Amino acid sequence: MTPKINFIGFYITYEFYGSDGVESVATVVIGENFESIANRLFKEFSVEDDIYAGEKTIGDVMESIKNYILEKYPYDNFKFFSYKYWKMRPKNNVELLESKKLLDTRACLKLGRAHFSDFDSVMGK
Repeated sequence: MTPKINFIGFYITYEFYGSDGVESVATVVIGENFESIANRLFKEFSVEDDIYAGEKTIGDVMESIKNYILEKYPYDNFKFFSYKYWKMRPKNNVELLESKKLLDTRACLKLGRAHFSDFDSVMGK
């Protein structure tokens, strides 16, 4: 019998803006371990290396992404990057990354509720 893997998940909201405009997003990321989650986020943000470098928290991952954007696109007038994140219990043990625009509040709530069993209680704090 194979051991049961307890997947972990995060609900992340972020926004950034530069010369190309504003991006404001809610993202659900679920994985069987922290490294797989970090690599999914790096890939989502087109970080060229797509490689987990020992980050310990989602905050560390998001800071690595921020630093990458600042280094890679200094000419793009990148001005602002802000994020928040919450650790939650996934409903299903399936690796995924799914996002919705924060302006669509209903879709963001539906996204969180569809993938996390404790979404309402964690976000209500």
